[in-house]
Amino acid sequence: MRTKALSITLITILILSIPSGNGLGIEEVDTTAFIHVPATTEVGLGFTVEMWIEPAPPNPTDSFHNVTLTIKRPDGVENHFTPLQGENGILSFVYKPNQLGNFTFQFSYSGEAFENGAVIYKPSISPTATSTVTGDPLPPVEIPGGSWSQKQSMNQARGGLGVAAVNGKLYAIGGHIENGIYSPNPTKGFVGTNEEYDPATDTWTTKKPMPTPRSNFAIAAYDNKIYCISNAVVGFELDEIYQLFMVPIWSGVNEVYDPLTDTWETKSPMPTAALNAKANALNGIIYVFDGTNNWAYDPASDSWTTKASAPTEVGGYPSAIIGEKIYVIGNYSPVQIYDTSTDSWSQGARSPRIDPNGVAVATTGASAPKQIYLFTVAQYGWVPYGPTDTAGSSRRTTFVYNPEIEFWSAGAVMPDFRVDFGAATIDDKIYTVGGYSFNHLLNSNVIVSSKNELYTPIGYGSPGPSPSPKPTLTPEPMPKAELFPTTLLIGSAMAVAIVCLGLLVYLKKRKRISSSSGLKKTLSWKKL
Repeated sequence: MRTKALSITLITILILSIPSGNGLGIEEVDTTAFIHVPATTEVGLGFTVEMWIEPAPPNPTDSFHNVTLTIKRPDGVENHFTPLQGENGILSFVYKPNQLGNFTFQFSYSGEAFENGAVIYKPSISPTATSTVTGDPLPPVEIPGGSWSQKQSMNQARGGLGVAAVNGKLYAIGGHIENGIYSPNPTKGFVGTNEEYDPATDTWTTKKPMPTPRSNFAIAAYDNKIYCISNAVVGFELDEIYQLFMVPIWSGVNEVYDPLTDTWETKSPMPTAALNAKANALNGIIYVFDGTNNWAYDPASDSWTTKASAPTEVGGYPSAIIGEKIYVIGNYSPVQIYDTSTDSWSQGARSPRIDPNGVAVATTGASAPKQIYLFTVAQYGWVPYGPTDTAGSSRRTTFVYNPEIEFWSAGAVMPDFRVDFGAATIDDKIYTVGGYSFNHLLNSNVIVSSKNELYTPIGYGSPGPSPSPKPTLTPEPMPKAELFPTTLLIGSAMAVAIVCLGLLVYLKKRKRISSSSGLKKTLSWKKL
């Protein structure tokens, strides 16, 4: 018995002398995972998810691995991401929500070994953090949302070109031909190339070039002529602030192309050069808008006047005409609506989150419902077609604005990823031409494109008012009025007859009652 008790004592001492968690001298460390997100945020806005683990790794040069961020969206879908290593042991992940509601975040650490396996950090899971996302919802996708088809490409690839339609033909004018980091050098590489596209034969023909080569100028068609306005570099000068750098001198040159005679004519330039401006022709006047300032050019008198400026600056963003108004579309801000008849501005529905280098084109209602089509690059987290990745191509987007009910939706996505292209309509079909093509958004190198892609809008072949989800009440048809309605005459006659008959019955009854009363009085008198 004594020997057995001694053995038990020795085993107990040995067990107590072994380091905690193992019998090999390995140190095991309990860990705690933490996570932080903003309590509230707005849809489409990116924010940083911060995560960290305590205690810190054994050495300052060590970092944590085997970490996973789990995000559960309001629709119940879970996404798993690997956070990025940051400073001071903070791990981070930038997330841009594209839904409304509560997003939950949880950070898990599966543990790992340090010091060549001598120190083991145990697994841990953070508490769940919640961020409530508010704002406008993503535009719903129209089904069917229009369709795309490939047409014959231009002869010369160009970005930043101007495109306009005259007499059933398309004209692609000017542009920039240099490849490279986006946006390419704005002071060289300009061309004045002018190509005519005939949809009937799907062919391009080279025409007389624009006298002043340039890109990103304002363009509008009026009275079967095409006006190309401003954005020309005419020289260089030292910058005003530091007097160290050469900056371009811009001109408001105004050149007009006549497709009938294939000739160019120079008209009165803009009072002030407008950069990346947009032009719209309405009721004999061409309105040029640079994001804030608004000018009106009268081709009949070859003169310029200044009009009311926009309430909110939206430089570089597109515009289009519906009816008697010009719609200017910015980034996640109310559509600014310019009424040419009153020289005043109003606001429409807030736009989706977009990058500035898109194109807006309106259908007229002749062959498709009156709507504005915005071909653009949506910001991360604002793509209505499904989960957003970082490949870039998933961000190309077609947004559709219905001004009648101030409602945004999404149409069929562009076949390829292009920016700074030109667009115009022929018979309410939309041609998108040229631009810069991205191979991958994370690689900012672009190449000029010669593509010509045709978009057939939603509801094509069904002209009339824009589609509306709001019910339309149809009044009941009113009966045709008659000078002397027969029904009324017959009814009135019957009513008179009934009244007269009733009166006669009443008088006869009263007469009988009166005679009876008189007889009773006579009999009573005789008895007396």
